[in-house]
Amino acid sequence: MASLPPWFPPASTGFRQRTLHSRGQSSYSSLKCGRSYVSDGKSHIIDFRVDERELGTEGSELRLAAPKTIHVTARVASYLSPEQDELGAFLAARPLDQPPYSNIERARVGTTRNVPVELVVNGEAAGRVDLFSGALSS
Repeated sequence: MASLPPWFPPASTGFRQRTLHSRGQSSYSSLKCGRSYVSDGKSHIIDFRVDERELGTEGSELRLAAPKTIHVTARVASYLSPEQDELGAFLAARPLDQPPYSNIERARVGTTRNVPVELVVNGEAAGRVDLFSGALSS
């Protein structure tokens, strides 16, 4: 993935990630339970689950007795303008070690509105799908 979102470094090093899940709870009580929401304003991960366990519940851990295949689901949304403008092209062409590090224009696939979404396990990409930016995808 060309651009790393702000939550990627802790996610790829094993830190627990928690997202806001406030159905029936105030935002404060959700945060107190360890749930939060992180976004760069143009990309979002919603309802992240592993084997039907919601992120931010049960300590954000799924302990396995033995290795097994797990099922990961999420709803993902992002926004890129239909046409890449001059600023977007400039940002996309910048070296990865120069800011802005997590602008979604850096993840645009060519000149399309598609962006890659990767599942990272133990610091390695375990899967990737390209999704259309501008729509909520599952």
